[in-house]
Amino acid sequence: MDIALMMNVTQIADLIGRKEIADMICVGPTAVSNAIARGAFPASWYLGIRTLCDARNVECRTAWFAMVQPSTRKDAAA
Repeated sequence: MDIALMMNVTQIADLIGRKEIADMICVGPTAVSNAIARGAFPASWYLGIRTLCDARNVECRTAWFAMVQPSTRKDAAA
């Protein structure tokens, strides 16, 4: 099983490094800590965190991010 499937936001931040995340996306360490406390990274951080994950051969899961989920309703607006 892919280790990334079992990891949560706190664990992935510890694995790739909180300072590395802050430096990559140009935010302070408090912003990273706040995202971890919320349990999801902002969607706008995806590419930066994915770059860090790729460098460590860790799959970057979209579940770690606060992204808008597509509607599953058939009558949803196009």
